[in-house]
Amino acid sequence: MGKKIGIIGAGVMGKGVAERFSKYGYDIVLIDNNSEVLNNAISEISRSIRMKAV
Repeated sequence: MGKKIGIIGAGVMGKGVAERFSKYGYDIVLIDNNSEVLNNAISEISRSIRMKAV
């Protein structure tokens, strides 16, 4: 069974926690009551991971 973590809040701290756990192979469930904040967080995390992989 894979490792999974849920994070409530996609602000600065939530984004950082999500990115860090994803680096160590966790499946992330990121939740926020504001869809715009959530979508921005997902975009920023994806961009950051791609930049670090280069």
